[in-house]
Amino acid sequence: MKKVKEQLVFFLLLYPFGIILGIIFNFLKFFKVINIFFKERQPKMEKGLMVVSNHPAIPETLILPIILFFEEYLFHPITRSPWSTPDKKNYYDKFWWFPMRTRSIPIERGKSGADAALLKMKRILDDGRILILFPEGGRTDASKSLKTVNYRYSANGKKIREFRSGVGFLAAKTEATILPVWVEGTDKIIPNEVYFKLSSIPKINRKEKINIKIGKPFKCPADIKNDLNKVINLIEGKLLELADEPIPPQ
Repeated sequence: MKKVKEQLVFFLLLYPFGIILGIIFNFLKFFKVINIFFKERQPKMEKGLMVVSNHPAIPETLILPIILFFEEYLFHPITRSPWSTPDKKNYYDKFWWFPMRTRSIPIERGKSGADAALLKMKRILDDGRILILFPEGGRTDASKSLKTVNYRYSANGKKIREFRSGVGFLAAKTEATILPVWVEGTDKIIPNEVYFKLSSIPKINRKEKINIKIGKPFKCPADIKNDLNKVINLIEGKLLELADEPIPPQ
């Protein structure tokens, strides 16, 4: 009965809402407010695909599932709808997130429920679905309330927070293909410090751009699967290499 209810919510609410979002995002893409680079690297109809992205601001949680997988979402909604991993407090528990819960695995920061969420993510990947992760454990610079935050830097000074162990577990314990994605500019559209305030109305104009770079897909090598630190370092390194990759002329 629960699965039937979830399917009804998905097709009556989330699916049409996703189509509307897809039209809006592609409209913004047409006017170059959103730009996607190296789209040809993205595997099509890949079974067990884990997207690993940096997290500069709030909007990525909504933008990436639709802008990267709109065609698959449109024509294969049951099997190819990406699963997102939103923060439970900022997203999942909000009343307006209700339709998206059918394709969301809530992350409760620092709570024991994280283990159950991780096992559900593993099942999603084992079933050949798409999972979108933001392994920094929060937004890159939204860390003023934290006592210590450790960063990793690229050769050109781009940074990410050190990844949580869960991404290493999923890479090592599944056969998922890992797709790095680097996002810049979302924090200029909706700055973190004014989130949920009147001044957080998106600043869409010709000067502000969202640039999304897609990296080369890879799998976790078998010889490091027993060392989660090496797995995490590998994924972090691939993402930071992508961060430094120059954007081709438009």
